[in-house]
Formats: sequence, structure tokens, C-alpha cells
Amino acid sequence: MRIRTHEQSATRRPLDAGFTLIEIVIAMVIFGAMATAVVGIILQAQSLGVSNRNRVAASNLAARELDLVRQEFAATKTAPVALANAGSVTNPHPLAGGTAGSPLVVDGTAYTVVRSAQWNITGTGASACEGARSSATRRWA
Repeated sequence: MRIRTHEQSATRRPLDAGFTLIEIVIAMVIFGAMATAVVGIILQAQSLGVSNRNRVAASNLAARELDLVRQEFAATKTAPVALANAGSVTNPHPLAGGTAGSPLVVDGTAYTVVRSAQWNITGTGASACEGARSSATRRWA
């Protein structure tokens, strides 16, 4: 049989003693700091995803407007003059259920498409081809 002295029992810790309160507080502070960093990264990624989705929607609306203007331009002989005379127009082609001039709403976000058309006359304006350089005089680097 072995006898322990008072000094031996005071310095040894029993195996089932657990953690001290200060160890738990330190662990919780470390865990809280890590959780805050992870939540910040998740929120930033979500915000970036929403921003990218909005940019894609805006790009698609601009491409849609270009396609519609190309169709109008080629529809009749007077269409190019009518498009150029219209000048700056806001939201001329509404989405389904919308009205011309009102914002285009996609996924709850309102977009404004401004189309600005004008004639670009070079030279004296006597001919559409005036002022252009022939391919023979171009220098390629």
C-alpha cells in the first residue's frame, strides 16, 4: 500500500478534474474570433454574388436593347432616320407587362436603359463614305 503525503496530493491533479474557468473563457474568445471572421467572409461573398448578378442583368438588358435597335434599323428604309431623330430615349422597349419609359424590373431590381442615337458624319457630309481611308493606305503594325 502506498501512502501519499499532503504535498504530493496538492501538486497532482486528478484525471477527471476538467477545465478551469479561465481556460474555458480563453477557448470561447478564440472560437468567437474565428466565427466572426468566417461570418464576415460569408457575408462578403454573398454581397459580391448579388453585385455580379446585377451586373449580368444590366449587361443582358443592354444587349437586348442593341438587338432590338438592330431589328428596327433594318425593318424599313425610314427606320434609321427615325432612330437617329429620336435622340436620347429612356427605356424605349419595356419588358413583358411594363410600359415604355418606366424602369425595367428584373428580380426586384429596377434598371434604366438610356439609348442615345445620332448621326456621325465625317468630312463635309456629302457622302457617308467621305473621310474614310482605303484599305490600301492602311499601315498594319
